[in-house]
Amino acid sequence: MLKPSMIDGYASFFKEITSYCPYPYQEKVFSLLDRGKSVVLRAPTGTGKTLSVIMPYLYLRKNNEKMADRIIYALPMRALAFDLYNSTIQIAEKAGFCVVEDPEKRSGEDRDSEICITIQTGELQNDHFFEGDIIFTTIDQLLSGYLTLPVSLPDRLGNINIGAIIGSLIVFDEVHLMEFQRSFLTATEMMNRFEGLVQFFVMTATLTEPTQKWLAKQIKAEPITCSINELKSVPGYEKRSRVYSFENSPISSDAVIKNHRQKTLVICNRVDKAQQIYSELKEKLINADTKIALLHSRFFKRDRSEIEKNLQLWFGKRSEDVNAILVSTQVVEAGIDISCNTMHTELAPANSLIQRAGRCARYSGTGNVFIHEIEDPSNPLPYPKNEVDATRKEIKNFREKELDPDFEKDLVERVHAPLEDSRLIDSLQNRRGEVNEAMDHGHSSSIQKLIREVDSVNIILTPNPHSENLEISWPEMLSVPRSTLYKLKKKGTDDWIFKIPIFSDDEEFKGVKWEKVESVRDISWLVALNPKFARYSQEVGLIFGEEGTRCIILNKKSPYKSYKYSCESFQEHTHRVIAEARSLIPLSDKGIMKLSKKMRLDRNHSIEKMILLACALHDTGKLSVRWQGAMNRWQGISNPNAEQFIKGLPLAHTTYDPVKDWIRMQELKIQKGPHAAEGAYAVFTMIFKGSQTMLGDGDDTQNMALGIMAAIARHHGPRTSNLQPFELIPQAKNILNDAMKTLEIDLGDMEISETPNKDVIDSFRQYLKISEIDNGIFLYWLSVRIIRLADQRATSKIGA
Repeated sequence: MLKPSMIDGYASFFKEITSYCPYPYQEKVFSLLDRGKSVVLRAPTGTGKTLSVIMPYLYLRKNNEKMADRIIYALPMRALAFDLYNSTIQIAEKAGFCVVEDPEKRSGEDRDSEICITIQTGELQNDHFFEGDIIFTTIDQLLSGYLTLPVSLPDRLGNINIGAIIGSLIVFDEVHLMEFQRSFLTATEMMNRFEGLVQFFVMTATLTEPTQKWLAKQIKAEPITCSINELKSVPGYEKRSRVYSFENSPISSDAVIKNHRQKTLVICNRVDKAQQIYSELKEKLINADTKIALLHSRFFKRDRSEIEKNLQLWFGKRSEDVNAILVSTQVVEAGIDISCNTMHTELAPANSLIQRAGRCARYSGTGNVFIHEIEDPSNPLPYPKNEVDATRKEIKNFREKELDPDFEKDLVERVHAPLEDSRLIDSLQNRRGEVNEAMDHGHSSSIQKLIREVDSVNIILTPNPHSENLEISWPEMLSVPRSTLYKLKKKGTDDWIFKIPIFSDDEEFKGVKWEKVESVRDISWLVALNPKFARYSQEVGLIFGEEGTRCIILNKKSPYKSYKYSCESFQEHTHRVIAEARSLIPLSDKGIMKLSKKMRLDRNHSIEKMILLACALHDTGKLSVRWQGAMNRWQGISNPNAEQFIKGLPLAHTTYDPVKDWIRMQELKIQKGPHAAEGAYAVFTMIFKGSQTMLGDGDDTQNMALGIMAAIARHHGPRTSNLQPFELIPQAKNILNDAMKTLEIDLGDMEISETPNKDVIDSFRQYLKISEIDNGIFLYWLSVRIIRLADQRATSKIGA
């Protein structure tokens, strides 16, 4: 049981924190969340961090019953995710929780007081598969995982994270910063699809009221708004004001210096512009008593942390009396608690401008906000041109104009409401079809179409990517817009600029091959950049067009683990996978309970049994004559003295060292062939009988069976669909019967299908389409996650 002292300590600390943000709506929000309801909240800037303190408290409530399997906190910016991740850890530790930051390091002994808090962004990746209790991530990471196209993982791992959504509480913060026709509509479609299986808490400062109500209706949530009167009732609020002026000229270092008074914040829309302004200020103020800092998204974690420490000293609520200028990008729009006297910002959509202005005179006094025209009004990236044009039309006559909260709210409504209303015509049904197509085909262009127009890729800076061992540690990556890379030009005929990784689709990871590419269009999610064309600076970050050196910072964790396999029989592996699955299933308890309710099933553990059935049958394809022939041939070469080989048992793994044996195996032309889709086809009749036995003869029985079949077919990749002719070994039925005994599931006479004809092969692909699986899709996503994680863990225990 959760210790009473911990509950009391956390409740007391929670009360202390929330007293800093005394909005009446908070009690209603907390009450709704505690009862399992979804909420769409419109509240002023600065409340999101306060609300985050409730996350551990909600996860382990007073009655010690988890409200969700996990909490996934999705934010639009990596810096914001990192900030809230750190603050939540501090809050949980102060309340008495034992915080674990790596899912693999859970003790398993004191789960009541232990809480696993993780972060997964493009740069910081310590939870590749969303296994933590509270996970901080970006909206890009979450939505790309939903599309089974994760932006920070190879495609073959793409269908693991989607199952983590079921049974979770998902927090979408700062949703007004999402691209409306892309990520916002995709997120809404996702929330609508998972209605009844997931609880959502959506927070926004500047989403328009009509859109808030539309969203709440689509996801069956309660809309709550912080009124202007509530805002004005906050102590000290009336003591602050902001004066806005529109400047027809772009931001320049001279304009910043001219208007500087004690604390100035400069916000640029693009990193290269911020770097330019920073360099000019450093040069022009070299002899002045002015501290200057630069902050943007292209810093490594350790360097960004050092910069942010200084920001709190110079711009924080208890900052020193110093003369300072901060040049930044959108990373300061949300989540970073700083304040300036003077702000210079490039023109952006109205909702972003109001967010930025929230960092001016944040605590008290009068601040001046100078909004500058962008250098190329015809190309306002990263923002949509129509939003920028509409904002310019509204503010072009601002000359030292003081705006109160009512006017700021009205400005956002005037600019964004007409645009949002017109785009709501794009129905969720149309978006669902586009999402299903992305899941089925896996085109990387779907990220740009369905999540964000500014298509970014992850970069590692190294002259020799072949020497970087991704099996031991995963490099910290820097994310940049793809468009930035087009500017890089070759300096010599022998120089390469980009190399992309080629990952094997086999279950046995054999390392990464790097191939040189000439076109930026050939880059999917990760690229090695030759440091002859870019350099990294602790002060300025990643700089393009200047020569540098290798700069690799390794994280402690890699999604790949290359094992030296020991010989393992099919039965041994199956039993190990089942055992691992039994330990994983309790981590999806709420998801299983909600799925049972959605499918109108009694809580008789039928969903758990179906998942275990999938685990027991997942490697059936390895019992083919071809697979076993190749395995036995190799085992006879690699280690003929292995006990399982001597006994003539069917094998799941052979003695194998991926570093040296893969090339040797190719030279000997030992080809095992595919097994996943073949195994799924072979046991589909058994799966359907299992569905009838455990789920009854309802309308969804076949869909649930298709979901399990898809989980088996795709337990090595999200888009496996090709079925090849195969023949099972004679003892296959007896071996599978043994697996059924382990589960205590009686399916009667074993019925196995094999040697599919051409018509069956052609139609098999159709059965695996996301739209065809229908209501069985949730069982597929949950099952394939557990199968793949259980398979990884079971395999790791026989690897050296």
